[in-house]
Amino acid sequence: PTPGPPGPPPPPAYGGVQAQPLSKVQLSFSCKDLVDMDVMSKSDPQVYVFELGAAGARRELGRTECIKNNLNPQFAQSIMVDYYFERSQRLLVAVVDVDSKAKGFAAQDLLGEVEVTLGNIVSSSEPPAMKLTKKLRRHDKADRGTVTIVAEEVGDTNVELTLQLGGVKLAKKDLFGGSDPFCVISRQREDNSWVKVRQTEVIKKNLNPVWKPIVCPLAAIAAGDMDRLLKFEVFDWDRSSPPDLIGECTASLSDMQSQPSWPLVDPNNKKKKKKDVGTLVVKRLSTQRVDSFLDYVRAGYEFNLMVAVDFTASNGRPDTPTSLHFINPYQQNQYQSALQSVGEVLLEYDSDKRVPAYGFGAKLPPANKVSHCFALNHNPQYPEVAGIAGLQAAYASAVQTCTLHGPTNFRRILETAGAVAQAFKNTYLVLLIITDGVISDFDATVAEIVKLSHMPVSIVIVGVGGANFDAMEQLDGDDGVLKDVKGNRAVRDCVQFVAFREVQANPPLIASATLAELPDQFMAWAKMSGTKPPT
Repeated sequence: PTPGPPGPPPPPAYGGVQAQPLSKVQLSFSCKDLVDMDVMSKSDPQVYVFELGAAGARRELGRTECIKNNLNPQFAQSIMVDYYFERSQRLLVAVVDVDSKAKGFAAQDLLGEVEVTLGNIVSSSEPPAMKLTKKLRRHDKADRGTVTIVAEEVGDTNVELTLQLGGVKLAKKDLFGGSDPFCVISRQREDNSWVKVRQTEVIKKNLNPVWKPIVCPLAAIAAGDMDRLLKFEVFDWDRSSPPDLIGECTASLSDMQSQPSWPLVDPNNKKKKKKDVGTLVVKRLSTQRVDSFLDYVRAGYEFNLMVAVDFTASNGRPDTPTSLHFINPYQQNQYQSALQSVGEVLLEYDSDKRVPAYGFGAKLPPANKVSHCFALNHNPQYPEVAGIAGLQAAYASAVQTCTLHGPTNFRRILETAGAVAQAFKNTYLVLLIITDGVISDFDATVAEIVKLSHMPVSIVIVGVGGANFDAMEQLDGDDGVLKDVKGNRAVRDCVQFVAFREVQANPPLIASATLAELPDQFMAWAKMSGTKPPT
């Protein structure tokens, strides 16, 4: 499928006050009778949810996990959505067959999609309340199966739950072995129906498993309510057939705090004398309030912008109208639009409004040597410029004075970003790289990004022009952990890539597209590093 441009940003400010969501709604998904796209096995479905805007614009709100070989999947990963009563929130729910984990939505096979509004879901009269089932379509063909969307309002999202479960003396289900157990957690809704919220990993051939701790918002498991009833189902995984239920129990998190052991019952056993199928045990259960992104902003944490502009020859001669660097006094080029849009948002959180601005891939006077990291203002000792006006002026000056060359190397720019990030306290650096081409030093770039994942840095890459940006998509960690040639892994996702052509019809949306992941990336770094809001 072909992704459209990112969709609408949050509702505009009115009277100087940003519109606030009425509440947060958690969307859960299941599908039935999906189309089988794989030859040797069943489809591997995954759900993507986009918010739709004008002129085909779309913004990804989230995605579920991928479930292997299943045409009737029930997804555990839910998607949290801000609910605005006063706004029609059009959503596109797309179900894909995952063929390539290394690439995003556009690389997968579309099984079917449907457009709904959040209002349709929360006001649905389909029992139970806030549940909507729709037929999936693809190219106007309706027989693509169905998707069921269940919405639930959630409470405080700043309470973090840690829950670790285990099993004791689980029943054997395999003929020549023990069992391969995993646990599914479901939450009871107000109408007494159940919605799947989490699933543990499978532990092979073990009747006394201890699963990895689940660490997530309390809202994701229990809708923010410690007394909400949960169902715990322990299954035996099978490679070639549906899993077998070993046993189940129901309890709230409050119940589990006072009683750590819960006998499992096999609901399929109709005999008067119930067979012992094992015990579910609570190894760890704790909650804590965690700081939110706004807690850091309120406490004065700053977000500093650093810019790097591509001056390689593939941009075209700046004195020709077809060049990506052509300066038109009546209309901004793509580089200028990206600088303007992203800069206007980030400089609101920067007290001195000064931006370190660099270029790469050009020959500089008077030595006429290629530089892969030079100051746009030609002052290497003080490369900062004042605000958006200073940024645009420095860029226009560099276009006139340097000679476009190449290759497209990112390593020096990334090294400089790391040095800048380590020089300041209570600041988080956002590096904006605007480029038109394929990276020449890809392996070195990956190695530097892996290093930067440990630092207070996010990297926003905007691709301009019509080049193939597949390599850029690989740097974006949405679909897997980035790993360098030595096997070192990024400890978090710190890269966001957007192709400018996808938002060209509405350039101001470049900011919402490029900065959508920034709060989550910042919070991942803050948690990893133990950084608290400044006092």
